[in-house]
Amino acid sequence: MKRWMPWLSSFALGACLLAPVAARSGSDARSRGRAEHGGVVLEGRLRPGDVDRYALRLRRGDVLTVSLHEQDAGEFHDPVLGVFAPSDREKPVAQSDDDGPGFLPRLAVRAEESGTWVVAVTGFGDDDFDGEGHAERFRYELVVASQGQRPALVEREGREGNDSLDDADALRLRRGVAILEGDLAPGDVDVFELWVDPRDTLTASVFDESGGEFHDSVLRLRDRKGRELARSDDGGPGFLSNLDYAQRKSRGDRAVKVFVELTGFDGDPDDARPHPEDFGYQLVISVGDAGR
Repeated sequence: MKRWMPWLSSFALGACLLAPVAARSGSDARSRGRAEHGGVVLEGRLRPGDVDRYALRLRRGDVLTVSLHEQDAGEFHDPVLGVFAPSDREKPVAQSDDDGPGFLPRLAVRAEESGTWVVAVTGFGDDDFDGEGHAERFRYELVVASQGQRPALVEREGREGNDSLDDADALRLRRGVAILEGDLAPGDVDVFELWVDPRDTLTASVFDESGGEFHDSVLRLRDRKGRELARSDDGGPGFLSNLDYAQRKSRGDRAVKVFVELTGFDGDPDDARPHPEDFGYQLVISVGDAGR
């Protein structure tokens, strides 16, 4: 029915999972939270003429996912992402401009070689990733994750499946990033439970390496009573979903239980027929402190 696994890291772990490297105007990005599930959230600031670069270790066959988020004006900023292989620092093997919500970028790439890869953030107009020609100025969050070549766990099926809030799979993530792998079948709903602290920000992005933008996913965030807190249908690229939610209200300092729900688009909810979506996916979820 479905498979899932919060992937352990396949990065070269040291003092920091991902490290900023020299940028044209200097990079003041920093990581926040613990990167123990296969990824990290980086906070950066892009200025006119600036290029932020981040180095990470990948093994051949690893799948790298990168999505850029911005809490304030988000979709109106126009950054560009590039990924450079160890053997070529001049030409990116993958590049994304407007593949996320609005003008925000995101991408996924499978590593064809092992070594130190570079993720670069610049502004629209800088085709050469040298900083020339862009005037973007804003703070951003970069969610970077790596899925290694470990076998997926078999998810609970049938009556023991994760198709409702009561049967949701518990995701033990209080800070950082986790990658979930699964299969969405027609009529299926996959639900994952986690906790967010006051003023936390939560992001969720659906990636599909094979069919990508032609699959039509829907992401919802619900509270413990099933009320919808946030929803994303066609955040991009194509019909894939990206969800960004800031937890602003909470009683005291207590964490709040929420549920990330992934399903397929149903154009006629009054029709008894289930949604037709049928594809394998990677769901990248990040949780971190939004109070800057």
